[in-house]
Amino acid sequence: MPIIHSSDYQRPKLLFNRHLETIIPGIIRQVKNLPSYERIRIDTPDQDFLDLDWYRSDSDRLLILSHGLEGDSHRPYIEGMVKKFHNEGWNVIAWNCRGCSGEMNNTARFYHSGATEDLDIVVNFALKQEIPNITMGGFSLGGNLTLKYLGEAKRNKNIKSAFAFSVPIDLKGVCHEIDKPHNFIYCNRFLKSLKIKGKAKNEKIPGSVDVDQLMKVENMYQFDNVVTAPLHGFDSADDYYAKCSARNFYRRDRGSYASCKRFE
Repeated sequence: MPIIHSSDYQRPKLLFNRHLETIIPGIIRQVKNLPSYERIRIDTPDQDFLDLDWYRSDSDRLLILSHGLEGDSHRPYIEGMVKKFHNEGWNVIAWNCRGCSGEMNNTARFYHSGATEDLDIVVNFALKQEIPNITMGGFSLGGNLTLKYLGEAKRNKNIKSAFAFSVPIDLKGVCHEIDKPHNFIYCNRFLKSLKIKGKAKNEKIPGSVDVDQLMKVENMYQFDNVVTAPLHGFDSADDYYAKCSARNFYRRDRGSYASCKRFE
């Protein structure tokens, strides 16, 4: 699975730096004339649920899309990919991580960058539809999920290919980067949304989140220490980063992800 080290991509002239390229499309982009979809709820083994949107097509090809941090199945970057692939005859499943579909999930947990057990539930649902050719795609957090999944022993022979965009394969490094002053817009945006969800989680399941500590959080590293790590069984944010970074599942000597024979 080669990495593109150079590209002929040319950014729009008005979007002359990385921040404008990130922020402006997120604000003004609208994906029109989307195909119809079916919202499906999958029950998980721990008495929770995952919501996914299925764009059906009469095809033997299926794309599974995973969104980024505090995203969902209807973000423009997901809908744009849905439209592109569906117009070319693909089935597409755009799934929502726990708590991201507009309804708080039922258990004392959220989602995180290494929760491939949930992605595996979606893949197994897709396999039951007897569609023989599956491709996986992920953005940001969803990209780390996708690549980590490929590096684990769960991968099925029906998964023929995968792609990922803007992947934080080194979670600790990326977390410290987003906490730097020049990235305050992104950090503040994520924290505002995550704090709302943390409070909502504790209202639904009292004691699941230390709200007093949550309200004192000032950066993403602190959030992962206060919420992500304890809620999902990690010793600390550093433990979470070490166990869930996709880079730790990469076989540098082969340029591929461990256990992914068709990529080698």
